[in-house]
Amino acid sequence: DKTGICLEDMETGGFMPTPQYYAEKKGSLTGGILAITSIGQGMVLATPLQVAQMMAGVARGDAVPRPRLVK
Repeated sequence: DKTGICLEDMETGGFMPTPQYYAEKKGSLTGGILAITSIGQGMVLATPLQVAQMMAGVARGDAVPRPRLVK
């Protein structure tokens, strides 16, 4: 998803392939594809800010924080 920062016109959402995506578009989700997807390679699309936001949510354990730009 988009992070919600004030650069809304410039930001796009990321992409994380699901088993349903592979079933419809690429065939089956094999162990090799799952391995490379788990480390952020292959069809995974995310900005560094989106990854940082996701990891902050994992660290907090209860909510994904909204990032802020500070001058």
